[in-house]
Amino acid sequence: MSLREPPSGSGSVRIDPSLLAHLPSTVGGLALVEDLDTESRDASDPAHAVDLAGLAVAIAADLSTGDLAVASVVRLKPGIYSDAYFRSWRETFDTGACSQAGGVAGTAEALIAGHRTFIGHCAGGVLTYHVYLAPSDIIVSITSLGERRLGELIVQGLR
Repeated sequence: MSLREPPSGSGSVRIDPSLLAHLPSTVGGLALVEDLDTESRDASDPAHAVDLAGLAVAIAADLSTGDLAVASVVRLKPGIYSDAYFRSWRETFDTGACSQAGGVAGTAEALIAGHRTFIGHCAGGVLTYHVYLAPSDIIVSITSLGERRLGELIVQGLR
């Protein structure tokens, strides 16, 4: 996998498919597949260029059941991470993820497979999951919909 420049005219965030190695290759029997469209859109967001050194996005979907998970893996630039930054990241991500799902209804924290995981709940049933992988300075944020809780399964399989 190679680094790809973001679309012309965008910020300086590189699309780095190697970041997907932190995710399991399958979740609930579904392949996690790189989502080029979402990567391109996220890479072209000038707000991300300030904080992110790289990003990658993968999706797992079961059209027959409506289960869906979209996992964003971002590498922070050196010195960016703090508890306050991570809290702001989660709040911003959850607001966006829940904007089409009735707004943010609540948050929780759990230990999933040894990972301190922050969980957002949208009024419409969408869940978000956020994990900071300290040694690699990486944040994994997932939007998940459906009874199979694919987002939780992704967190369980993080490497």
